[in-house]
Formats: sequence, C-alpha cells, structure tokens
Amino acid sequence: MTKLGLFRKRYPRYFRPRFDAWRTCKNNTDAQTESLIDQLPPLEGTMPPVSPQGVIYTSCNDPYLDLYVRDLIRSAAHRSPKQHFHLHLYDPSAEALKSLEEQISGGKLTVSWDHREKSKVSMALEGTFYFQNLRFVRMWQIAKACQSPIFLVDGDAVVRNDTTEAIAKQKDQDVALFLRVKRRNPLRRLLASAVIINPSDLGLNYARDCAAVFVPYILKGATEPIDQMLLHLVWRYHAKHVSGFRWANLDLPYSDWTYVDDSYVWHAKGSRKDAPIPLEKVFDETES
Repeated sequence: MTKLGLFRKRYPRYFRPRFDAWRTCKNNTDAQTESLIDQLPPLEGTMPPVSPQGVIYTSCNDPYLDLYVRDLIRSAAHRSPKQHFHLHLYDPSAEALKSLEEQISGGKLTVSWDHREKSKVSMALEGTFYFQNLRFVRMWQIAKACQSPIFLVDGDAVVRNDTTEAIAKQKDQDVALFLRVKRRNPLRRLLASAVIINPSDLGLNYARDCAAVFVPYILKGATEPIDQMLLHLVWRYHAKHVSGFRWANLDLPYSDWTYVDDSYVWHAKGSRKDAPIPLEKVFDETES
C-alpha cells in the first residue's frame, strides 16, 4: 500500500473536511456565512463594547461555568483588569445568568447565549462537543460586532499575567494560532485552546470562513478533534492563497499547561485536568 493509502486508512476523516474547507474559503462571503448561521439558534444577550486592548472570550455550558469558568473570569479581573471579558453560554439556566449579574454590572463582563431548542433545524452535536465547535462560529460574530482584538481561551484556563501585553504582541498580525504543523496526526496540528483574531479585514475573513466551515459539522455531527482540524485547514488555505494574510504562531505562554509563572494563561490540558491549576498563585494578593 502507498504512503497516501496508509494515510487515508489511518485518518479516514481528514480528506472530506480538507475539501470542505478549501471549497468554502475559495468562494465565501459574509452574506453566505450569515445564511448558514441563521440555521443555528439565534444569538442572544449583549455583545462586548469596542475594546482596543482586546477582549478575552470563552464559552461554556452551566456545568463548565461552575467547574472552571468562574475562576477564569475572576482571574482575568484580577490579573488583567483593563481588559474586557466576554462569555458565551449554551442553554443557560435563569439561575446561571442571574449569578453573573454582579460581575456584569461591574462593566468588564458581557454575556451572550443561545438555546438549542430555538434552532430552526436539528443539530447532531451535543454537550461539550457542541460548545467546543460552536464557539468558533460565535467568535466571528463577536469580533465583527465589537471590531476589537479577540483572545479566545479555553474555559478550563486561568489568566496568570496581564493578557493585554499578550494581545499587543500580535497587533501586526491578522490572526495568531497555536500551530504544531509538524505533528504527523493531521487532527492535532493546532491547539484550539488559544486563538487571537485581530479586527483587520483579513483577520475577520479568517474568522468568517471558520464559522462557515464549522456550521455543517455542527448540524451533521463530527468527531472530537474536528475543531482543531478545521481551524488548521482554514488557516492553511489562507496562508497559501490569500494575498497579504499575516499570521503568527503562538507559544506556550499563551496556553501553558506546565504553569510557568511568567506565562499569560495557564491551561488544564488533557489528562492534567485531574491535577488542579495552582489557583493560590493566581489570586495571591501579595504579588505586584
């Protein structure tokens, strides 16, 4: 069997998404993407304001809110107080929304949400897979609404140091991604735990094309790592075919699962979720 044949046998789910990403990116427009998104539950709540220093963005459901995201919001307010935070919730309860009112009234948090039962069509993805993938659809809508840099982080992360500096370092890029292009597994050539989108035309176009590529998989179903693969495939198209597209490769400080003190974001990656992030360091009031 040829090398290509062995590759197809080992990664049977790779080639169709690759074709879908290429076809979508080649001909996509804002109107086409909005038409696709219109099949999903309507976006409700409040969009973040214009925030030149950037918006930290994450998404979750009610269980993840209690397990991880409350600490993430607190850590951002403590370690990066000049920055706005936007949270998108999936199927939130009235109690969950009410519990965030105090932070919302403080002016540094906005919250949006959607409810699956309001979708115009049925959706195959459920639970964690659902919000892991839909967050990248909402990413474009949020970036377009506030016309500000967006720093997407995983919900099971905390802010360790001021992320306005992290975003400022990428100000000359359209996008910045945690790429690992030398990985043999094509499903794992990008970490989806850290993404920066700048509000340039090409940055927003990248986010738009991601949204358009993700919607069919949200509707029809997908395997767990589809978010990483689709983000990488859309980046690959733009890097090869979009003139002037500027991108940078993020590194460990943007999503650090080794907990180095100088990193911007600490992330409980994979099996390390069983080893709690040292929150006592994040909320240590004695540090400058």
